[in-house]
Amino acid sequence: MIYDKESGFLYSLMREKRFLELQGRVNKDRVHYVDALASLNHDLDDSSNIERVFAQDLFDMDGAQWSGEVQTVLQELIMSIDGPIKYYGLITFSSEKDEITSVTAYIPTTDLGIAHQENWNEYITADFSNTYEESAFPIDSEDDDIQIGLRDGVVPQQEEDLVQPKTDEQKEDDEG
Repeated sequence: MIYDKESGFLYSLMREKRFLELQGRVNKDRVHYVDALASLNHDLDDSSNIERVFAQDLFDMDGAQWSGEVQTVLQELIMSIDGPIKYYGLITFSSEKDEITSVTAYIPTTDLGIAHQENWNEYITADFSNTYEESAFPIDSEDDDIQIGLRDGVVPQQEEDLVQPKTDEQKEDDEG
């Protein structure tokens, strides 16, 4: 978690995919830390998502029990924060092949709806250190012959049947 003393904002990070999973839960049998931290934004409303609020009341554990567990988890999470917390912000990210591809900042409501969101992709910088060079070693432009042969005893007594690479002298004789 990241706490900004000047603004009073508390932030946490999470993969975008996981946040979408949490938002889509129908039955909340356990309090997730995002549920607890989002309770800090109790005065914010996501009026565009009335169905989620209705479903939460219909399918979730007892409201008082849920609130109690949220407060317990919240107190464990923020006990080391030195200062007042005004709001909680969730920063989500997506990655592909160990590279960050998107970053979004959310101000979640208590039911994990979205009170406000900002796309932070403009702050992702390209990492050019992963570029691949053609070769780390200098490439010799001459075609060097590679001597290939068989170890002694691999094919006994059949050397006359094997095609042997030409020596430099034999090559010169063929050209001349």
